[in-house]
Amino acid sequence: MTAPSKPANRPAYTLRYGSVHVAIWPEITKEGHTRYAATVDRRYEVNGEWKTSRTFRKDELLEAAQALTDAYRFIAQDLLGAMKAPRATEFRQPSADAA
Repeated sequence: MTAPSKPANRPAYTLRYGSVHVAIWPEITKEGHTRYAATVDRRYEVNGEWKTSRTFRKDELLEAAQALTDAYRFIAQDLLGAMKAPRATEFRQPSADAA
């Protein structure tokens, strides 16, 4: 039994709202389907050094909510596009009249 592939080294998509950062990671299942995971964190600077945290202050919660909503939309659109993509048997040759 083959395990699903691990996420790529780079996210498929990233979003940033203020200090909130969301990364969307694709994963290919053994059946060849793509599923996604999202990570969310807060980035901040202390004495010139950038750090990350998984906790959010009150004022950052709306930024996190918006970023996660947009991440959901990205994933839904990608999956919807994959479902609507024509299968190989659905491709049609252009007719001679179309040129």
